[in-house]
Amino acid sequence: MTIHNRGDSLFSDCFSDHAAGYASSRPGYPPLLGRWLAEQVSSHALAWDVGTGSGQGAKLLSPFFDRVVATDASKQQLEHAVPVSNVTYYQANEEKSGLAKGSVSLVSSFQAAHWFDLERFYQEVNRIVFPGALCALIGYGRVQVSRRVDAEVESLYSTVLGGWWPDRRKLVEQHYQPIPFPFREIPFSGFTLEREWTASQFIAYLSSWSSVLKYRKAREEDPLDLFKVCLRPLWGEGVRRVSWPLFGRVGYCKEQTR
Repeated sequence: MTIHNRGDSLFSDCFSDHAAGYASSRPGYPPLLGRWLAEQVSSHALAWDVGTGSGQGAKLLSPFFDRVVATDASKQQLEHAVPVSNVTYYQANEEKSGLAKGSVSLVSSFQAAHWFDLERFYQEVNRIVFPGALCALIGYGRVQVSRRVDAEVESLYSTVLGGWWPDRRKLVEQHYQPIPFPFREIPFSGFTLEREWTASQFIAYLSSWSSVLKYRKAREEDPLDLFKVCLRPLWGEGVRRVSWPLFGRVGYCKEQTR
């Protein structure tokens, strides 16, 4: 897969050193979400997925749009994106889509908007969209398995790793509500990510957390060692259902002209 470069990036990158693990362990998005986003716009010629990482959002949109341009600041992340025939990947940040003025009907960001320079991002959105286009900033909340597993995850997240999360992680915890959103917002709810995972797959997902990566690098030890011991009897054998509630800020960038 060829990765084009649209210029240097300015936004934070916590995952390039673990790009392969991130790509293999992060959950994909439900196809119903891609269909719903497509139903909100009148044109399906072109979508821009910004902060695409290893392409989970771009892959979601690809069946519903003729063409998807997917950008990310991290070349390492993009190198692990799954090639899709109608998806073009570019290395670029949130202010440099490289797309023509008034050409885009959907701008999407999945679990990435908290890293953006939002003022510059919104300037680029307003440049490239046409009337009736949609901007969707979507994320997922804390992982859920069962009452007892969730309690152990909460202890890991808040106590063991509490001081290792980047400050912008708080925007995810607050479901992006504090961020400015200068578009006509529409309701967004009812979508959930679900997977059937083994304990090993669940640990791989936790290992991709930015706080775990920072902890390991700084202290040269694994914060998951004790958690693994606690998890084993709670999980049991085989697979369990793992879920993440989705949240989002979704709205029309420009009103349709009549």
